[in-house]
Amino acid sequence: MKRLLITECPRDAMQGMPTFIPTSLKVSYLNRLLQCGFETLDFGSFVSAKAIPQLQDTTEVLAQLQPSATKLLAIVANERGAQEACQYERISILGNPFSVSEQFQLRNTNSTIEQSLHRVEALVRLCDETQKELRVYLSMGFGNPYQETWSPELVCSWSE
Repeated sequence: MKRLLITECPRDAMQGMPTFIPTSLKVSYLNRLLQCGFETLDFGSFVSAKAIPQLQDTTEVLAQLQPSATKLLAIVANERGAQEACQYERISILGNPFSVSEQFQLRNTNSTIEQSLHRVEALVRLCDETQKELRVYLSMGFGNPYQETWSPELVCSWSE
């Protein structure tokens, strides 16, 4: 049997909260998760605070996380965010949202699918230079509110 790797992703839930979660509460919660033994913890974001105000304190949170064997993953939407995240030795993985929906990609990262493909190439180079991993999140395989074509097969074709 292959080893099962589990990524816990409180970042996704936190970024959708309507009111700011105090930094100390995030740190407390994330430190508890670091004790659970997950392979990866998707904990924060190096995306504009205008886009994700809930995670504007990612660097402060990171500074207060306890040592752990769990890898830390931070979301980046562009090269600026990736360069910032790469400055932190503790961050092992950069996550990049990539959608098969042109409209969602534009709304989520302010770039077209074509522009995002070039961005992924740049992120791969940056990760190679800084010994980080890149994890690309493929989305919109099970629904699309923008009336665009979608299917699990379409998402799978992007992963080949």
